[in-house]
Amino acid sequence: MIKKVGYWTVTGEITAIMITVFIMTFFNTAILLLLADANLSEIKILSWIPLKGPFPDLTEEWYIVIAPSLVLTMFLAACTPPIEIITAAITTVIGRSLDQGCSNYCCCKPAEGTKCTTIQKYVNLYGGPPHVMSYKYSALLNSTAVTFMYGLAVPELFPIAALTFASYYVCEKFLITYYYQRPPMYDDKLNKSSLNIMHGTPLFMFFFGYWCMGNM
Repeated sequence: MIKKVGYWTVTGEITAIMITVFIMTFFNTAILLLLADANLSEIKILSWIPLKGPFPDLTEEWYIVIAPSLVLTMFLAACTPPIEIITAAITTVIGRSLDQGCSNYCCCKPAEGTKCTTIQKYVNLYGGPPHVMSYKYSALLNSTAVTFMYGLAVPELFPIAALTFASYYVCEKFLITYYYQRPPMYDDKLNKSSLNIMHGTPLFMFFFGYWCMGNM
């Protein structure tokens, strides 16, 4: 839908996709996790919302049931880049083996030819897919926002966030060098937009942390 808008620059389109994916991912990861089992019947202002879950507050059971699920979700998100490298390697080997023949490609023998019927198919097979930056930025933004929101209650999220940033940094360097197509020359709008969003994420800690630390 965003691509149908028709932005003047590629960076503007990617920035809009990044923000949209980040908002939806953050809502799905942080907000829905909080509301799914919430019980708002004891809060007068919010009692009209039909949520009758088992947790009216950040109870001890909440830390036992919900917090491990959040930690596991964020840890799996940190493991996504290495999984992407493994998937890319397997896809590359299978695709090029089918094109050159398994014995030629896997044994590093000179290929006798290719089965690609057009130059574009050959470029797509041996040039790798295009590098999509919006989803990577949104994943890092989501990790930052979720960590600041729940970090005071679940401090394990801070080392997981550090692992996420390190994992994306190393794996993206590797994939851009050896797998993805050469990306276009982006301007700094995408980077500035993501940094501006990150500047606001500590506000989640102020509000949720006040609720967490004020809970007897």
